[in-house]
Amino acid sequence: MRTTRTQVTLVVLLALFAASCVHLDRVTVDATGAQFSFDIEFEDVSYDGRFVVLKTQGAIDPLDTNTINDIYRKDTLTGDLELMSIDNAATEATGGFDAAISDDGDRVVFIGDSGRVVLRTVSTGTTTVVGLDDLGNEVTTNFSPDISGDGNIVAWSTTSAVVGGTSNGFGQVYRRNLTTGVVLLA
Repeated sequence: MRTTRTQVTLVVLLALFAASCVHLDRVTVDATGAQFSFDIEFEDVSYDGRFVVLKTQGAIDPLDTNTINDIYRKDTLTGDLELMSIDNAATEATGGFDAAISDDGDRVVFIGDSGRVVLRTVSTGTTTVVGLDDLGNEVTTNFSPDISGDGNIVAWSTTSAVVGGTSNGFGQVYRRNLTTGVVLLA
């Protein structure tokens, strides 16, 4: 069988496409490209891959003076590494784990100190407890939070009573609409 020009062009285009898709960046480096001297774990990545959420006990930010896990967001385009598990006054790290990020990278949800579901909104610089029951009280036995692509819905698991004041003692999944504040059993 004779190879045609179209087949050769197609093979070249596919090879170029494949080569352009294979791009590997190391994100666990500081602004100078130096490797950190402590463990850093992957938590989540934004839809387009620009933002990567990391967890570490290491102090990357000067405000991180504790020795517990904290959440950071790395911008792979600019190299900026920003502390997410921080209080609203931006004065101290508060700890965090089990993080997830919205598609655009603006919102990061995680389990903060005391087991609270916390949301950091980068564009506004605010940190908010979003793991609340239907009466607005903080729920502190939470795990596995996630956030919708558009950053408007936060879901999490808990053994606490969140809706209706009752719990069966087993883990349940709830979701909170951040615009309306409505919490529902998922």
